[in-house]
Amino acid sequence: MKSYFIPPDARHHAIVPAPPSFFLHSQGLIMKNSTSVFVAVLQQVALLLFLVSIAGCGSKNKSFEEGMKTGSNLQELARKIETGEKQIDTSMREGDALVNAPQGDPRKQFEQYRKSLRSLESTASDVRDMANDMQKRSEAYFAQWEKDMAAIKSEDIKNVSAQRRAERVDQFNKLQASYGQVRDAFKPFLTDLQSIEQALSVELTAGNLEAMKPFVAKARNDAVPLNKALDDLRLQFQQLGVQMSPVTKK
Repeated sequence: MKSYFIPPDARHHAIVPAPPSFFLHSQGLIMKNSTSVFVAVLQQVALLLFLVSIAGCGSKNKSFEEGMKTGSNLQELARKIETGEKQIDTSMREGDALVNAPQGDPRKQFEQYRKSLRSLESTASDVRDMANDMQKRSEAYFAQWEKDMAAIKSEDIKNVSAQRRAERVDQFNKLQASYGQVRDAFKPFLTDLQSIEQALSVELTAGNLEAMKPFVAKARNDAVPLNKALDDLRLQFQQLGVQMSPVTKK
């Protein structure tokens, strides 16, 4: 029988073969784990390959670029809504002070109320324009996504990408519905604040300030659920914008 020499200083490093049962047990664990993660891995690979493919196509594919812009716009819209929430608080504070604690000459207080109202109107206009732009941009984004999916050769990966697109469309539809509800609640609230301003601009007297108290109180009560709805909407815009960003801040 042929023998092999193992140097004395290397004998303790010799590899001892594992018994056959060890390999059988290990193979079973590997097969079980592979099956449990296959779907998750496939989804991640599908999304990665889709993003890489559209990012590498330059001017031919715009989905990646449109998605980044849309995500950025959503986050900017969230910040604008937050500004609006603060301006509502300011307008109500100025209105309360005007009718409930008027100075001897209330003209300065009235001008402060009017100024706060102009700022709120400007922000509301910005939010409306940005929301309309977001709607148009999202429609273009999803249309381009559908076109770019056609270039994916693997049917499994294409199906996963289509599922991702459907989920994102559903998110946008729900966001649009939430925005519509808040917009409809904001309109009469702003109209009330503007009507108070118009009435006082005609007659800025102690008697008329007293007459406006119940209307200011109503607006103050209406502002509570409105600000809550605006804050919820802001969070929805912010979260979706972050999800659509290729880089998430830690």
